[in-house]
Amino acid sequence: MSIFNDNNFTGPIELSNFDFESNGMNMQKLNSSYNDKLTIVKFYSPTCVYCIESKKDYIDLSYRVNDNETYVVAQFDCTKYPEAIDTLNNFLYGYKVEGYPTYIIFVNSLYYKTYSGGRDVNSMLNELYAIKTSNQNTITN
Repeated sequence: MSIFNDNNFTGPIELSNFDFESNGMNMQKLNSSYNDKLTIVKFYSPTCVYCIESKKDYIDLSYRVNDNETYVVAQFDCTKYPEAIDTLNNFLYGYKVEGYPTYIIFVNSLYYKTYSGGRDVNSMLNELYAIKTSNQNTITN
């Protein structure tokens, strides 16, 4: 089945600053609705050429893990919330968004790592599976 023919599929979740603790004032921690999840967030700009080029694979990643409650594939439009990015880049959260796209992985709502592997769907899937395997005791879904 094609992802473009599936009427129930909505694609990556679009995050806002309210998806982070303290309404974006703590960008190291997603809010409690992401507890017990392995979440990958693509920080992007809609006009970025690299973001546009990686869009299809990121949508495909979202589709492939759509039925698994362990994984969340999300994205954050940095042009909509520049104050949140300014806050993020001014504090020591373990990561910065200095270029687009930047992929950040959270485990149980907490910053885990900045993903720097391939932007193709198979590379991202392999990374998520490896993280889940190494964190089996903390991810309960």
